[in-house]
Amino acid sequence: MPRSASADAAMRECVLGAAAENSSPARGGRQRRQVVRQFALALAASALAVLSAWAAPSPQVAADGGHAAGTVSRHIDFSGYRWSVKRSDGKPIGPGPNIFSDSVENAWVDGAGRLHLRLTYRDGVWHCAEVVSERSFGYGSYHLTVESDLAELPEQVVLGFFTWSEDPRYHHREMDIEFIRPPAGKTGNAQYTVQPHEEPGQVEYWVWGPGNHPSVHTIHWTADEVRFRSNRGADRLAQWRYTNRQGIPLPGDETPRINLWLLDSLSTVEGQTVEVVISRFEYERGAGQFGGR
Repeated sequence: MPRSASADAAMRECVLGAAAENSSPARGGRQRRQVVRQFALALAASALAVLSAWAAPSPQVAADGGHAAGTVSRHIDFSGYRWSVKRSDGKPIGPGPNIFSDSVENAWVDGAGRLHLRLTYRDGVWHCAEVVSERSFGYGSYHLTVESDLAELPEQVVLGFFTWSEDPRYHHREMDIEFIRPPAGKTGNAQYTVQPHEEPGQVEYWVWGPGNHPSVHTIHWTADEVRFRSNRGADRLAQWRYTNRQGIPLPGDETPRINLWLLDSLSTVEGQTVEVVISRFEYERGAGQFGGR
């Protein structure tokens, strides 16, 4: 844990003072006591800096790119990887903006190893869910197997499977598969995106029909292309290939993330909960088996 700049400065001053003391044997006990006192103060400042760093909440998501700062105090294990559960401490943040909760009512793994994400209505507000992989993977294939019928999601509710980086370069390295209500003038209830979505050619809108579950959704990322695909069993129901090399992000500190949230935090959703069950996340390095899935 790094010390603060003031603690380091005090420590350096003590060391220099001790060196001067050693080079001047004529100096008396008063100077030696001053050196000892300064050294003790420096140690106290260093200890205080360490304790302050430990007490501070760890940041999860930087405020940009449609996502906003959250904190992490809870972790889960899912599909062989460790994930952080995002929380916003009762404050609306992006996406949405919404209130994100790390409660076991909003994100948990059941006895069969399946991830549950749930929207809950508590204390007069909706609480959303997001989990973030603690491992960054880079190029390769990212697969998500969803048990729920995503065509049944209320139109205000969004399920997202995406990569995102705290580094703002390459538009936060964000690539998305989202089940979401399209903007005005567009048709569908799902979309593939290589950010930024505002620019032409960055989004593919499509329709996800009812009864297609369980389903597997894939982001395949290389230096030359980003390919998206959504399958039910062996049936390929949607796909899109993005080949604008200038728009393809380079790997960095991006991590895969999964969230369930509201387009409008003031939306009225029938019932008190909306839940999605996810049975598996899988990563394959390099080309993987993208062509065969």
